[in-house]
Formats: sequence, structure tokens, C-alpha cells
Amino acid sequence: MLKHDASNSPASEWQSEVSRGERFRFGENWKAYAEGIDEAKLAAAEAELKTMLGVQSLAGKRLLDIGCGSGVHAVAAARMGASVTAVDFDVDSVECTSRVLGRYAAGHDFRVVRGSVLDAAFMRSLGTYDVVYSWGVLHHTGGLLAALENASAAVAAAPGSMFAIALYSRTMFDALWIREKALYAAAPPSVQWTIRKLWMSKTRLSFFVRRKSYSKMVADYGGARGMDFERDAHDWLGGYPYEPINPSEVLALVVPKGFQLPWLNCVDRTFGLSSGCDEYRFVRS
Repeated sequence: MLKHDASNSPASEWQSEVSRGERFRFGENWKAYAEGIDEAKLAAAEAELKTMLGVQSLAGKRLLDIGCGSGVHAVAAARMGASVTAVDFDVDSVECTSRVLGRYAAGHDFRVVRGSVLDAAFMRSLGTYDVVYSWGVLHHTGGLLAALENASAAVAAAPGSMFAIALYSRTMFDALWIREKALYAAAPPSVQWTIRKLWMSKTRLSFFVRRKSYSKMVADYGGARGMDFERDAHDWLGGYPYEPINPSEVLALVVPKGFQLPWLNCVDRTFGLSSGCDEYRFVRS
């Protein structure tokens, strides 16, 4: 059964935050990325989802994708047999996910809903799910602790129900990045372009110093699924709001709510100027 509802929440709050430079337009970037989605990218997304959830099938499961972005993982979940509810606060992301699901998951059971994970009443209205999934999103809400509270509450009480999330880890440069991202998100495109080129030049120099091939990295960047290097740089540099958190803090918040942590994939912190996402798979006890 196909369900499509992309207008459950007014866009005025999101638009106001974007206009004031308080929120990066993630969905605008995802729309551009979605133009290159193909079966290879979808297969890679499905493989990633299987690894993160530790399952080969989602048949008979209800999955909530919070911060659905491009919709590529919502498609993967639907193709794995799940009944999918895809949610995003960003108007462009909702439009993008709706198109991508309609194109690549036609005939599967899904719905697309616009709303905020910070809105407890909205989250309660969605009900509970066998799997709640949110990759690289909750730290960009402007209220990470509330987002974790509301997202984890959407996980069904049945033993084995999953809460799978990825969150940026802390680094010693967090204060710098918060200021940079706030500047970037509020800047006109010409200033964003300048910042982006400076960041890419820094990366090129670091590859030269380490005697590695920058051109090969750019050519191979992201593999079958990921964004190209410059688009990913745009996403990283502009990712505001931004609230990193360490695994020990996440466990202290989530485990007492009745979860175990059978799987944690921590980012390599060898080079700590910028962060990366730690991946968590929590399971109801």
C-alpha cells in the first residue's frame, strides 16, 4: 500500500530559521545528490543498512527514518520489506525523499511526513516502530538531547526493537567548527564558495605532505553511494546547527531507557581536525 503525505507540518518555522541563517539547507544539497541516484547507489545503501541493523531482511517490520534527507535509505528499507515512515524538518528533503521513493520504491509501503523530531507531540502522533533509524541527523536539530529523548521514545517496547543512530563525535576543535558552520550557513553563496575552496585547498596540501594522491581521493570519493568531494565539503562546512557528542554520553542517556548496545562503530580519531559519525545500534532489552 502506497501512502504519501508530505504536508503534515507548516514550513514557516523552517523557512524562518533558514532566512535568519540559523539552519543550513541540507535538503538543497540532497536534491542535487539525488540526481545521480542509481541502482548501484541503492544497492550500497541497502548493504550499509543491513550492516548497521545487523539484519538481512525487514519483512514485517515498521521503520521510522528520522531526517530522511535524499530518501536513499528509506528506499533501501522499503526494498528490504519494511513499512517505512520517512520524516524530515527540511522542506527540500521532504520533496526529495518523496520523489526518490516514488521512483525507486513504487509499490512498497511508505509515507513521507514533514515535521520536527524536537516536537514531542508530533513524534507521539507517529506512533512506535520496530526500528527507528537516524543517520547523521539528530546533532543538526539544535536540540540534541531532546531529539534523542523523542526519537528513542518512538521505539516500540517489544524486546528486540531497534534504535539505530549515527552522531558526530567530539573533537578539540568543536568551538571552532560551531562558529565556522554558523558563519557558513548564514553566508551568501559566493562566501560559501570561498570557504569551501579554502577547505579543499587545505585538504590538497595535507595529501601532498603525506605523499598521497589528492586526485585519486577526489575521483574515488564516496564510492558508489556517497556525494562527490565538493558537495560533501559543502554539507560538512555548512552543517548547522551542530552538537557533537561522545559515546559515553550517548550510552548514559539511552541505555537507562531500556536498551542494550550490541554494536558500536566508532569513528577513527587519528586526524581530529574535523569529526566523523559514531554509529550505534541499540536494542530493547
